Amino acid sequence: MPRSRKRRSIHLDNAESRLAEIVGINPNLDFGEGLTTRNIKDKIEKARGALADYNTLISNLEKARVLFSLLENEVKDLHTRMLTGVATRYGKESAEYRMAGGVPPSERRRSRSSAAVVADG
Repeated sequence: MPRSRKRRSIHLDNAESRLAEIVGINPNLDFGEGLTTRNIKDKIEKARGALADYNTLISNLEKARVLFSLLENEVKDLHTRMLTGVATRYGKESAEYRMAGGVPPSERRRSRSSAAVVADG
């Protein structure tokens, strides 16, 4: 399942645009209580850094997911090959095949659709 990637933030883009416009009015504008151009710029830079960190983590997570998927497929392939080896040596109806996790053909259930086709045919 692919992970969503947030590469950009519309809110940060808007804040940067508005800050540029406010700086055009007065680069040192201060309304008190932390409403300064410097404070807004610092918060935007901090948020950009956090977004970059987030994107890096998402990228690393995706890389780890792909690696896990490859290794999982290798394990699946080895397990299938081992089961086939047991079937080759002992037979698909053997107790050893059952012990290895195989289902003997005589115990497999047919699906209704294929059974109906055979009955109608």
